[in-house]
Amino acid sequence: MGYGTTDYLLLLTELLPLGIGLWLFDKLNRGFRLLVPLFGFALMANLVFALMRNEGLNAMPLMHIVTPLEFSVFMLVFSVWYSGSSWSLLLRACIPLFYAIILNFKLLDIEPVDAFDGFSSSLECLWLSVTAVIILINLNRNPPDAPLHTTPQLWLIASVLVYCMGNLLFFATVQLSISNTIPVHEIVNPIVNIGYSGAFLCFRKPRQKSSS
Repeated sequence: MGYGTTDYLLLLTELLPLGIGLWLFDKLNRGFRLLVPLFGFALMANLVFALMRNEGLNAMPLMHIVTPLEFSVFMLVFSVWYSGSSWSLLLRACIPLFYAIILNFKLLDIEPVDAFDGFSSSLECLWLSVTAVIILINLNRNPPDAPLHTTPQLWLIASVLVYCMGNLLFFATVQLSISNTIPVHEIVNPIVNIGYSGAFLCFRKPRQKSSS
């Protein structure tokens, strides 16, 4: 099944965080800078995915590249927030562990590379969700000095949670063969991209008030 107009419009929403990230790149901290190339890669991968689908080609192998890369970048971003602590080391250690698990999925033929990576994607979403909730609890216990709505970490964590919950719901609808009747991605993706954009916009310096 090929891509329709709605699918391409959804791809356009991915330009929003990428464009804002590039615009504010010099103002972003080290962790958030990692997100900009990820969003660029994700956009290109989705475009290639769309073109392959329209040509009747199997685009599923792409997902087996995107999923571990996405997981790695988010874990690295989270680890930067706790740089120098044991929590940072633990977050980084999750990356090779995740790779080892999904590699076993492939080796045991549980998840062939030419099929949908439902197990890997579900594991990624569950793993990121638990991590995001723990970080959110920590933010609540140790709130930043700035208002929460100007805290980029909160925007990113909220977006990751919405993204993961939306994906898990989508995977469930696929298993139940009702994915065509519930437009999960059409609802979730724009919300998530607005959230990512909001995280980047938190780095924009407020205008100085004129003294005149």
